[in-house]
Amino acid sequence: MFVDYDREKPPGRDHPWTFAIANPEEKYVDFKARPDQIPLALPDFRPWSHYPAIQRFYSLLTWLNGADSIFESNDCGLRPPRQDNAPPAPIKHGFKADAIVMHARLTIIFRDLDWNTSVPT
Repeated sequence: MFVDYDREKPPGRDHPWTFAIANPEEKYVDFKARPDQIPLALPDFRPWSHYPAIQRFYSLLTWLNGADSIFESNDCGLRPPRQDNAPPAPIKHGFKADAIVMHARLTIIFRDLDWNTSVPT
């Protein structure tokens, strides 16, 4: 697995947020209270939900937001696949053509919101 950090930083988001600026149809869903909504509330992931990796991601979200977790998720997204015209050398040597890449994000926070802040020093 190769991890590439996206250079575009999305704007900060309140918790819980109300709706997505880019698409007001997308609204915050409390996965702690409604884990059944995980596969339904993530429009970026729906086209790919037949893949085992996406099902595994849904399991991760269920665990993160579960009753025994100290965490919860606040945001996630998945961009469509595209050709990677500048893959890192180890990836480039493994393929005859340019690799396909999909960028994703997942924001995880502590459920106790005070733990997500720090005292100024």
